[in-house]
Amino acid sequence: MPVSTARAHASLRATCVVYVCLGFGTSAWLSRLPDVRDNLGLTPATIGTMLLIASLGSLLTLPTSGPIVTTIGARASGRIGVAIWAMGIGCAGVGALNVSILLATAGLVMIAAGNGLWGATMNIEAGLVQAAVRRTVVPVIQAMYAVGMLGGALLGALAAQLGLPLGAHLFGLAVLELIACGSAVGFYLTKEEVAALAPVQDSGEGEKASSEKPKGLTRIAWREKQTVLIALMVMSAGLMEGAPNDWLNLSMVDGYGYSTAAASAAFAFFLLMMTIVRFASPRLEARLGSPRLLRITFSAAVVGLLLVAFAPHHGLALAGIALWGIGSALGFPLGISALSVDPVMTPARVSVLSTVNYGAALIGPPLLGLIADHVGYHRALAFVAVPVLLAIVLAGQVPDRRGIKRTDLVFGD
Repeated sequence: MPVSTARAHASLRATCVVYVCLGFGTSAWLSRLPDVRDNLGLTPATIGTMLLIASLGSLLTLPTSGPIVTTIGARASGRIGVAIWAMGIGCAGVGALNVSILLATAGLVMIAAGNGLWGATMNIEAGLVQAAVRRTVVPVIQAMYAVGMLGGALLGALAAQLGLPLGAHLFGLAVLELIACGSAVGFYLTKEEVAALAPVQDSGEGEKASSEKPKGLTRIAWREKQTVLIALMVMSAGLMEGAPNDWLNLSMVDGYGYSTAAASAAFAFFLLMMTIVRFASPRLEARLGSPRLLRITFSAAVVGLLLVAFAPHHGLALAGIALWGIGSALGFPLGISALSVDPVMTPARVSVLSTVNYGAALIGPPLLGLIADHVGYHRALAFVAVPVLLAIVLAGQVPDRRGIKRTDLVFGD
């Protein structure tokens, strides 16, 4: 039986809530990173090393997210991911309060593992929801992540300004996320509803996908040239979207003399610009087409990163943050949207994208940490612009589907 309109929209709303939850949790946690750094007495290189070790957690969950979701369903996968994340937040909080770098690092590994499974599951669900509602909604869904991050950044700034104890902030956050996200995923599409989505005729090996087991679907996706190239584009642009999470607050504190609260507000400004562009993306895409829109926004990001790195005054740095936020808005959502044509192959293709994109998360933080040790946090951000140039070149791999009905789409068009 086809998925009803009511169920499709209920799942759409639930997916939006989960995106808000992950964005809020991530931002609220990272807004206190300067306090964690000060408690533990960390150098930029040490932070980079801790983030590199933490990325091993994502290495365990991201490559397997597609088969996991296909096997146990998005509901169970999402709940497991948020539970691991919440335990990691608690562990990192205990480590920071007890000045234990080892315990804090263990918490970061759990945060990364939970975030990897939680995030990959909701990205797959977003693609499936798009197939269920039969219109392009992934960029708007992704905007809800930025809304959540904006709320978390503002909360972090307020908490820092009011002197809220770090422990109360982190432990309260973990409990809140468990309750809110654990409830929302109960409205995800079930495995049976996903199976009922009429698959669109695919090109190449996708036509035999429905008869394959989960691991077989993933192997098919890895052999699709366009899937891999789109994933590489997202990875190239991914560092500029992820870098603010780890480094923008620290850059504004150490590079421009901001307080922790003011730096959190600057991060919130970045998220606001990203959110505006994501909400506006359907109209922008309809007018410009995906490839051209991506090239314009990526180019804006390059200019913005260079301004943040080298601006002689913090006012110009804020202008750079605005351009950076605009440029970071659409790489990931338009990449997922392009790979979400066939419901049967969506989990496998989005899993490939998430795994390849993980390269940015694996390489970026420790590399920027080492560079920051020599040139400072804000100067190091100039190096983030380099892979964005590759993303500009690969933007042409995202199809321009203006004027094509969602039900008529074929992967590769």
